[in-house]
Amino acid sequence: MFRRLAAAAVLAATAACSAPPDKELHQAEGAIAAAKAAGATRYAPDELKAAEAAVHDYRAAVDTRDYRQALRLAMDAQVSASAAARRAGDEKALARSRADRLIGDLALLIDRMTVRPGLPARVAPALAKQRPAAVARLQEARSRLEKQEYREVVASLEPLVAQLRRDLDQAAAPPVRRAR
Repeated sequence: MFRRLAAAAVLAATAACSAPPDKELHQAEGAIAAAKAAGATRYAPDELKAAEAAVHDYRAAVDTRDYRQALRLAMDAQVSASAAARRAGDEKALARSRADRLIGDLALLIDRMTVRPGLPARVAPALAKQRPAAVARLQEARSRLEKQEYREVVASLEPLVAQLRRDLDQAAAPPVRRAR
């Protein structure tokens, strides 16, 4: 019984390697297309390149009629493409979350920049000058968010939000009195 199963396995492996594993190649190409659609070109380029390289190597293996190697490479490509799609989804979600948070932070900071009673007179003109530019950057960031340009929003807003926080913290601090 055991010998029959072993012989059947060897026969199946031999038969499977007598022709190019086109089915596995098509699955790998589909996985690569799905990874690209998930944003892997931007968010997981290394994994995507590995999948594409495996497909390239697959074709070279098929040209030399090394179908076992081709099968392994097609399966590697599929695994790499799936990893690229997962990583792209994770990275994209993190970037969107960060962009959303920065847009919210900037909106709150703009609100705090509004000149109102109790704001030190020494700071009001500087904040009044900064506010229109901050409002324009907020509008631009919201537009980029709609285009799913999350990393660009983060890169644009992080330094601005940090600077406005410092400026507003300085504005809120009582003036230092010098001893006579």
